[in-house]
Amino acid sequence: VDVHISRLRRLIEKDAQKPEYILTVRNVGYKFDEEES
Repeated sequence: VDVHISRLRRLIEKDAQKPEYILTVRNVGYKFDEEES
């Protein structure tokens, strides 16, 4: 799962080291935080 999340971040994030959309929620998993337009 970590590998796939990392690949997705590289594709959609401006800076994969500072994710804005795919966030890690400790002890829960991942959260997709979409930007409101």
